Amino acid sequence: MANAALGYMNNAESNMQSSDPVAHWNWYRVATLFDAIFGAQDAAANTRWDTVKSNLQALANLANNQPDMYVLCDDSQFWSVSPSQGQPTVFRNPVDNQAYNYPNGVMTCADSSPEGLYQIAYQINIGGTQFISICSRQNSYNSNLSPGYSEGTTLDSLGTWSTTFLHEIMHALPLNQVGDSTGGTAAGGERYGWSGAVSIRQDYGERNPDSYRLFAMALSMEEWLWHSGQAVSFNAEYDRLDKDANDATITNLNLPSPAPGPWQ
Repeated sequence: MANAALGYMNNAESNMQSSDPVAHWNWYRVATLFDAIFGAQDAAANTRWDTVKSNLQALANLANNQPDMYVLCDDSQFWSVSPSQGQPTVFRNPVDNQAYNYPNGVMTCADSSPEGLYQIAYQINIGGTQFISICSRQNSYNSNLSPGYSEGTTLDSLGTWSTTFLHEIMHALPLNQVGDSTGGTAAGGERYGWSGAVSIRQDYGERNPDSYRLFAMALSMEEWLWHSGQAVSFNAEYDRLDKDANDATITNLNLPSPAPGPWQ
């Protein structure tokens, strides 16, 4: 998914130079989504674009450059209660079979935060190994994106275990990503979902893992435009732009009236 998103960004850079107006829709789809999630209308936009591409490239390179990483679908067998502290602070590392004391406050799959929130996944580094736990019992996502979404379907209603994994692996790699232990409320910390990503897009969106999850997932569903946070058909977007007398996007970008179906 990261590799595909990177490909869409690379293609977008050449699409605006194309003499084929249809290619301009491809640019519009990527550019408007990037603007919504990461911000594309300030002086730092080009740098932010390059940073997002670089981070997606790092994800894509994992196929050939695999770090020490362990993926769990159930973390319960790896944590044990410390008799002296009464908290699940002892982690049994399956890599070296050693027990590691971990600081108090670790929120495991079975725990909930003071706000009543549950983990659906988390990432930690123990003994030099990155552990990504997908909390299967708490995770309501499907194994695959449903093909049944339609006009108006929100990105927040979609997700898979693989998109959750993409989010967590952003933490595991040295990509200068922000973290979270408050459910997405700490100043300068991680933000979740569409509204969370949009709220920090020009501040530190390129350092927010969920922004990448949303961006890559939306680009993979290429038969729709997603820059509003929900599925919009190309025809509906063209009609909206066409009816706005003050909007010259169609003319400026030479956008043709679209036909049904995905744009390549």
